[in-house]
Amino acid sequence: MMAVQILLILLLCARHMVFAFPVPQPSTTDNIPTVNLGYATYQGVALDDGVNQFLGMRYAAPPTGNLRWRAPEDPVHES
Repeated sequence: MMAVQILLILLLCARHMVFAFPVPQPSTTDNIPTVNLGYATYQGVALDDGVNQFLGMRYAAPPTGNLRWRAPEDPVHES
């Protein structure tokens, strides 16, 4: 029982620690990184430290209905 309480405390502390670190800010360059994955094209952000950041990229169709508990399928194509 004591181990469970310690684990819960550690998890709650870790959750708050994630938000304690600064988020990298995008650079002000005009070079916008773009990647075409075949099913969609994504625009990223070029950060000051030389890293291109892409958020919200889909890699599979949502696992709903008949796709639940099965191997992932390709995402739906977007224009």
